Order: sequence, then structure tokens, then C-alpha cells
Amino acid sequence: MVNGCLPVVVTGFQHRRRKLADQAGLSASPYSVLFRTRTQSSPVNFFSFFRMQQACRLLENTKLRVKEIAAQLGYDDAYLFSRTFHQFIGHSPRTYRTMEKG
Repeated sequence: MVNGCLPVVVTGFQHRRRKLADQAGLSASPYSVLFRTRTQSSPVNFFSFFRMQQACRLLENTKLRVKEIAAQLGYDDAYLFSRTFHQFIGHSPRTYRTMEKG
């Protein structure tokens, strides 16, 4: 049930917990419990971690500005994206890019 929804999380950033729960035939709360049991992560953390992995790839392989990467990953606010990136990766997006190229 949850395993079938993981590709949706990975390929479709626009999907939210309620939509995923609907696809699994559950309400949001039981879905979150089941998701955490199967993945050892909440849907929000799983989704955020995946987005940060995508951000790392974009920072390493493109010349897109941080603001453009944030927008591609669904962040309306580049500052929020940078703070979230720092929380997950331990460096700002600009520092990460410099480290990877250096």
C-alpha cells in the first residue's frame, strides 16, 4: 500500500500527504503512521530529504541560481529553501556548490 505510493512521492512533488493517503485508501493520520513504520521517516521528512537530494544534484550539475533551484523544487521563498538546505546538508546551497566544485 505505502510502497506503491513511494514512486509518487519521488516523481511528483505536487502530491501532498492527503492525496497520497487517498491513493492508499487511508485517511491522513493512519497513512502517516503506516508510512513511518515502512520507511522509518515521516512523509514530510522523506519528501524534504528527497528534495534536498535533488537540490544537491542541481547545484552540482547546473549553473542555475539558488533562487531558480528553489523554484524548481517547489519553494516560493528562496530563503526558506536555503534554511531547509542548511538544516539537512549542513551548509548553505552556495557553500555546498563551492565545495563540490573546489
